[in-house]
Amino acid sequence: MLSRIKHLRSIVVIFTAVVVGPQCFAAERESAEVLLARMAEASRSLNYSGTFTYEDGAGSVESLAITHKVQEGVEIERIAHLNGPPRVFSLPQKSSNCESVGSLLLKGDGAAFKPNPNYAYSVRGRNRVAGRIVDLLRVIPKDELRYGFTLGLDVETGLMLFAVVRSPKRILERVQFTSLNLQGGESSNAQLAKNTPCQELRVISRSPLAPTWVPDGFALAGYTYSEKTGHVETYTDGLVSFSVTVQTRLAESNEALQGEAQRGATVIKLALVAVENVPVQITIVGEIPPATANRILRLVRPSNKG
Repeated sequence: MLSRIKHLRSIVVIFTAVVVGPQCFAAERESAEVLLARMAEASRSLNYSGTFTYEDGAGSVESLAITHKVQEGVEIERIAHLNGPPRVFSLPQKSSNCESVGSLLLKGDGAAFKPNPNYAYSVRGRNRVAGRIVDLLRVIPKDELRYGFTLGLDVETGLMLFAVVRSPKRILERVQFTSLNLQGGESSNAQLAKNTPCQELRVISRSPLAPTWVPDGFALAGYTYSEKTGHVETYTDGLVSFSVTVQTRLAESNEALQGEAQRGATVIKLALVAVENVPVQITIVGEIPPATANRILRLVRPSNKG
């Protein structure tokens, strides 16, 4: 019986490739700029849910579920792990229309979106992901300070359904949707937010320490502070991001850590430094090469903002 099923499956695959395949993928290609603008717009305005897999490049694979919606102009996103210990993460809620310079780089603003000039872009045809046709876009870094990508962008909505992150030597991580449910497309609030002109918001950081160097194209996207987490600055170049966390209480409590760890494309660098004889824990976390994180860490200096 099993061999019979395999035989029938082979016939279906061959028939689909010969009869359906060319027609499915035959269409005029969009430019890389248009594809990226649609991706940025879809990521903030669509209501959807789905499941996807995450592979870290070392053989570990996780299954996750995601729900994204816009309510009264505010984005809400929830991610739950489907294997291993139950874990649920709710990303911080944020306005879907007014963003900082860094957030606009990351999210885009429709027609005004421009690709980062520190990458080269190449549209590589089409494929299928989660039963949906996607445009394949190669994003190639022009320096060694960042990674390259292959993105699969849903033809209908622009949503990213597939992403591979590469170093010059190997694949670091892979994310791929296995199912997608569009929940009525855009909400009226999302459509209103998208069509409403946004006044640029300026992110003001009060961190006592800050990087004096970041790679070209990166901008400050956010700043938060709490006694528990310390000062957290977030930077993005529109495709990836990293954070710089400064903590004094952790360092003073002898709980500070030093060293480096990496999973997939995400690197973590921890260092304990003395600033005016006060121990300070500095942590760099982001989807950047370890050498880039090291350079950022070495060039963190007092900012005179505290």
